[in-house]
Amino acid sequence: MPDPHLHAICRVLSGHPDQVEWASFAPSDWERLGKVAQVHGVAPLLYDTLKTTGWPEQVPGSLRSVLQAAYYRTTARNTVLYQELGRILAALQQAEIPVVVLKGAALACTLYPEIGLRPMVDIDVLVPYQDVERAIQAMRQVGYVYVTASMRAYGLNRKYAHDALLQGGPEGGVFVEIHWRLIGGESDKRSPPIAWFWEQTIPFTISGGLSGISEFQDSPSLQLTPSASLLYQAAHLMFQHRPVWASLIWFYDLHLLITRHADRIEWDELLKQAQAFQWIGVLYRALVETQKCFGTSFPPRFLETLTSSHGFRAYCEVERLFLSKQTSMEVFWGELTNLTWSGRCYLIWSYLFPDPGYMHFRYRPDPSWLLPLCYPYRWLDALRDGIVTITRKVRQH
Repeated sequence: MPDPHLHAICRVLSGHPDQVEWASFAPSDWERLGKVAQVHGVAPLLYDTLKTTGWPEQVPGSLRSVLQAAYYRTTARNTVLYQELGRILAALQQAEIPVVVLKGAALACTLYPEIGLRPMVDIDVLVPYQDVERAIQAMRQVGYVYVTASMRAYGLNRKYAHDALLQGGPEGGVFVEIHWRLIGGESDKRSPPIAWFWEQTIPFTISGGLSGISEFQDSPSLQLTPSASLLYQAAHLMFQHRPVWASLIWFYDLHLLITRHADRIEWDELLKQAQAFQWIGVLYRALVETQKCFGTSFPPRFLETLTSSHGFRAYCEVERLFLSKQTSMEVFWGELTNLTWSGRCYLIWSYLFPDPGYMHFRYRPDPSWLLPLCYPYRWLDALRDGIVTITRKVRQH
């Protein structure tokens, strides 16, 4: 881990703050440490950990204030998100729609002792494919509206779309993704059979300070088992974000899943399904990166078993281009090849001219009247990425 600030954060979060040479930190290092922690979503967790284990005497008050503010800000934000999640689950329950709580919303209140330790951007839920329209109608009943044209993709090319983004809650500040698939669509080779994940569910148990939120009482909603959650989180991290863009908090999620549920993870079944979904490589990469960051322990020789499994060598060839160095334009081109012509036209249009709601969600202009400037910024960023891609292709030939 070349970044000394990331290294220091990982040492603290893994329980070894004594392995950090705090005395070597200059004033600029402390400022940088706070920024890195916020960018990677671990500022609240770093605050709580240092508060519990004891602040090194070298830590300046300014850094403590930054981390403390992030903790209280995350607590306030997540309280609102979970209140809205309670309303959403109640609406889906009333419509008799099964629902699985995914990603941060499922982890922040189950893996972490407090909801303020794990920042969330939005709420993700999974519903059966045949119930998507009814789920959206139920969301409308509690004040949510479409943010993007996701459902246009759902109508134009169901094989490509896998979720719909809605907006609602206090001042329209809550975003909800309704998934009917997990990774990509049926035409995408990365997409697994969703039936297995529905089989791998358990009741959504609430902790982390949510017992006082009345909307969660008697909720029949579900969450993934530790095994399924580990496999899905690893695949989502690698496919959707790629390790070079991944936030540290996502690797810490994996670390907590493994350390707190090691006795509940069915490692043989995990290996079997990773092979079936052709996810051997992404599971290996996610676990190795997690181990590098936090020293996470796995069953003896489990990583070696992954590297010797069928499909691992082919994955390494794909990873060389796709996961590590592929530009956004190359990813976009790969997505186009999986679509019909109508889907391609839709994707190009939606890429260049996203709905204003999505632009607010993606770029968060402050003040909001700066939103129109986000479109030229997006186009210039795409142009820059295109130039990088073309230059790379020329050099390769």
